[in-house]
Amino acid sequence: MWDKAYDFVKVSFEKISDILSTNIVFGGLLNKIEEKTGIPGSFIITGFTICLILLFLLGTGPSVLCYSAVVLYPAYQSFKSLEEDNKEKSYEWIKYWIVFAAFHAVEHLGDRFMWWLPGYMLLKFIFLLWCFAPVPNNGSVIIYENYIRTLFLRNVETLDRVTDMVTTLIHKIVTKRFSE
Repeated sequence: MWDKAYDFVKVSFEKISDILSTNIVFGGLLNKIEEKTGIPGSFIITGFTICLILLFLLGTGPSVLCYSAVVLYPAYQSFKSLEEDNKEKSYEWIKYWIVFAAFHAVEHLGDRFMWWLPGYMLLKFIFLLWCFAPVPNNGSVIIYENYIRTLFLRNVETLDRVTDMVTTLIHKIVTKRFSE
């Protein structure tokens, strides 16, 4: 049984290593580390992954790592899709940001309870990675199309009235404050 698990993990990390080695940014970095240390890339990735998992399970640094991964990478990809005028990619990233905002709002409501759950940050990280995974039906597409879009379309008139009311109120407050 352990042999099969070991083989699965070994093959998985070798595939990840192959994918990363062809990536311009990660591939160059991984090759430099391999050259300097003499350690195969699959071992480097395995070690790095184990360290990340331990950080997520044991430390407070996970929130920084999690948000760095689930905000900075999507922000960069969103920027690229806008600059390249790639409407299809831009729509994909807009769906991610809508799901991310909805998740963040729900998370904020249950914040005091969720942080006590063991492995919560790791599960959150995996969930958000699934949401922007480079596959056709990633988490953002599934959640947006099946839940968020349906909910918003059902309540669009109410949402428009509330946002108009809030926008008007904010405009009045700002205008009054800066006109004095």
